[in-house]
Amino acid sequence: MLDLFNVVPSATLVDTLHFNRELAQHAERLGCRRYWLAEHHNMPGIASAATAVVIGYVAAGMMMICVGAGGLILVSAAINERAARLHSLAIVAQVRETVRLNC
Repeated sequence: MLDLFNVVPSATLVDTLHFNRELAQHAERLGCRRYWLAEHHNMPGIASAATAVVIGYVAAGMMMICVGAGGLILVSAAINERAARLHSLAIVAQVRETVRLNC
């Protein structure tokens, strides 16, 4: 499943985080094996710019599903810094994460 992490106009960012974690839990119950988050920056209505944070939050509510990012844009962030952040997240949260990089 690919989630653009849309913000509902009447919802707060916190509401959006909760809703999307619940959506991922529902996908897991339906038998999905992967839950991908799309990374987008400077787009009103999309809340997935801080992808590592969102992956950690969503993955913390999962039992088996692999949570990851479908395409991380590395032009705006140092590759080593991004990789270290995601690696730390995987270790600390025991996240089953998958990341595909777009350079």
